[in-house]
Amino acid sequence: MSEYQDTMNRLEEMRSRYDDGFSSSDRQFLDRLYYSLFVKAITNTGCSDCYRDAYILCVNKLKRLKSMPKKPNYILKAGAMIHPVGTSKFYTNPITDEVAEDWLSKYPGQIGMFAEYPEDWEERVAKYAEAQKAERCAEGEVSGVEDTTSAELETVKTELQAEKEENATLRAELEATKALLAEAEAKIAEKSDDNAVVANEELEKAKAEIAELKEENAKLKTDNRALKAANTRLKKGDDAEEAKEDAEKA
Repeated sequence: MSEYQDTMNRLEEMRSRYDDGFSSSDRQFLDRLYYSLFVKAITNTGCSDCYRDAYILCVNKLKRLKSMPKKPNYILKAGAMIHPVGTSKFYTNPITDEVAEDWLSKYPGQIGMFAEYPEDWEERVAKYAEAQKAERCAEGEVSGVEDTTSAELETVKTELQAEKEENATLRAELEATKALLAEAEAKIAEKSDDNAVVANEELEKAKAEIAELKEENAKLKTDNRALKAANTRLKKGDDAEEAKEDAEKA
């Protein structure tokens, strides 16, 4: 039978004495069990209620764990406390190996504040310190990579900014070119309009001259007809005069 099951059987057997009061052997058993579970002593060993409370706490914790807890390698003395400098953390029993060895790696002279500790605690603390140093070095390398990446990122950002500014300049030049082209097209259109006006004026002038020539031509035709008529009349008059002279001669 396992230690866990033996302990639970003993606690179950003690249940019948819970109300009337535990025996001295029961109390000694609870002292050992409570300390192994919570790494501290029962507050008041002369109080029956304190043992009843300890009994309930032990039963509940073992039911929750479903196994006997492993005894910690480091146990602080009664009233001792670990308070890492620069933090708001306070550690009392039970404490983990990491908390104890981290503290002892910084303050090895305070081993006296521990009631129990491994015989090879100095070797354990040295290994812990080496592991921490290696971890910090690894973090430093990662930090260096991050710094390099940050520098490259800043370079890329600078290049992108320069490219944006260059693009903005090119866009401004393009807009200026478009404006000049539009102005030139407007002038050409205006000149075309002026040429059209001039052409229309010349056309109207030509039409007027043609009309004037037509009018003069018509007048000349009229005068010519008048001259022809006069010439006909004169010719008829000459013929009559000749006929008269011929008659007189006869």
